[in-house]
Amino acid sequence: MKTEEIANRSPLIAKLPMSPAVMTDSPSSIPPATGAALPRASEWLGVVALVSILGAQLLGISTSPPDRDMGDLQKIMYVHVPAAWNAFLAFFVVAAASLLYLWKGQEHHDLLAAAAAEVGAVLTALTLVLGSIWGRPTWGVWWTWDPRLTSTAVLLVIFAGYLALRSFVDDPDRRAQWSAVVGLLGALNVPIVYMSVRWWRTIHQIQSDPSTVDPRYVIWLRANAIAFLVVLVYFILKRYRAAQMERAAEHLAERAALARCLRLCVRDRRCGRLEPRKPTPLLRNHGVTEQPSGRPTIPIALEEADEAELEWVQ
Repeated sequence: MKTEEIANRSPLIAKLPMSPAVMTDSPSSIPPATGAALPRASEWLGVVALVSILGAQLLGISTSPPDRDMGDLQKIMYVHVPAAWNAFLAFFVVAAASLLYLWKGQEHHDLLAAAAAEVGAVLTALTLVLGSIWGRPTWGVWWTWDPRLTSTAVLLVIFAGYLALRSFVDDPDRRAQWSAVVGLLGALNVPIVYMSVRWWRTIHQIQSDPSTVDPRYVIWLRANAIAFLVVLVYFILKRYRAAQMERAAEHLAERAALARCLRLCVRDRRCGRLEPRKPTPLLRNHGVTEQPSGRPTIPIALEEADEAELEWVQ
């Protein structure tokens, strides 16, 4: 019998203490990693996002007149500003999902925060790149340590560190807890970025008011902001579903490893080669340990198993 089948069917595994991640979000609750994993509505959302962003950009660039001072360079704001706004929204999702995880400890909140952080980091990087392109002909430099630019760069570094932390920490619970704390700290920088042009002396312009901007600019700026919002929602959903499938694969691999250990335990029990139990990091959440020789020791549930139960892991 395959180890995956043993993991899903063995009554012995049901007796073993399971890790919190497996108990709260078992593989059976997550759709399989197939081409049909994303709901059809989400796929249609991707089409809507593509059409809306292309339409808003083309119409905004082609119909709005050149600015009196900056000319056509001004139209870069149709990407620069919506990208910044939606990056802020993504980091708000990170903060909310991180708080929910620290409160309830549910894995899907951690996965949602991670998905939003990835999309928010990309939008923040796009904001900085476009700002540099705009600043070169306007300010005469590609970069200056202006409060707005510096605080935005700090925001990007924080969430780059957030993503690096997630890639370096293997334990799911520690990764989720530490990431939630970093996500909250990073989100606290968002109001600093927004208010930096008012709190400190800066060459970056302050937030514009619709009453001071040409209506043709305002309408297409808002249209592009809505288009970017659709793109933001689509990518967060897409990355969230991908993270769910990654976790499902990890759960299945963990259960398969547990089943393989049980097979060795049964073999040792039948041959009378059991060794004293010695805790090690390997599958300790399941009660399965391993000796330095590589042979696993017997878990409590296996010691109490009867012959009928042992047949499941032969």
